[in-house]
Amino acid sequence: MENKYLLECLNNLNFYKNEKGQQFRVNYAALSVEEFGSVYEGLLEFKPVIQKTNGKYEYSFGRGDERSKSGSHYTPDELVQPLIKHSLDYIIEDRLKEKDKEKALLSITVLDISCGSGHILLNAARRIAIELAKARSGEDQPNPSEYRKALKDVIKNCIYGVDKNPLAVELCKVALWLESHIPGEPLNFLDHKIKCGDSIVGLAHKEELEKGIPTEAFNTLPCDDKDIASELRKINNSEIKARERKQIGIKFKEEIDKEIKIFQGNLMRSHHFLNQLLKKSN
Repeated sequence: MENKYLLECLNNLNFYKNEKGQQFRVNYAALSVEEFGSVYEGLLEFKPVIQKTNGKYEYSFGRGDERSKSGSHYTPDELVQPLIKHSLDYIIEDRLKEKDKEKALLSITVLDISCGSGHILLNAARRIAIELAKARSGEDQPNPSEYRKALKDVIKNCIYGVDKNPLAVELCKVALWLESHIPGEPLNFLDHKIKCGDSIVGLAHKEELEKGIPTEAFNTLPCDDKDIASELRKINNSEIKARERKQIGIKFKEEIDKEIKIFQGNLMRSHHFLNQLLKKSN
């Protein structure tokens, strides 16, 4: 890559022009962590487009449908604050009643199964961290360093998130990392807490796994390959039948064992009764 393209990229990252053509410097210092949500939402509106024009490749943005397909929406602060108040505050109050307040607060688990850029998780972490810093310092207004340390511990011990969009997962990690601001600690300390996955599709209970995959799961959708879906359905049906035969066999064996025990018990009682009769006749 030639230097002029690199310099152009750096210039576009540092400056922008408004509708009147006036150039302004981007003030990253004033950028709030919550603004990652609006950035994420804005990125979903577009998709990268690479075109070849007159032998040269051009990169641009086209209208994307990822936001409408995934149902992704940024949760505004007006909704987040009441959610934290009515779902988390009473749990914190209960934990503060325990003898070891610090341990009790760090035992709280906050999971957002559709975390996006982490707006809800950030506010939950801040709320717990304030109480943790108060408990540690014994002050109603803990100093910033005490609060920062408490926030780091809360994020490491209490905060979990899942999202289907890989970009959202990375933005959430960055937001939490910036908020906790841990000098010298890499971003990957959050890898095991913020995961990319589908929290809706899956198994909630062990019993569901034992029953196997329902046949309805292999119903074809418009974008599915019907031949592959049909073959997978046949394999699944044969596995279900094999599992049912095995369970029937186990139940049958259990019934036989039960009958044998009853028969043995009756036989012992009969033997005891005969011995008593023989003793009386003698």
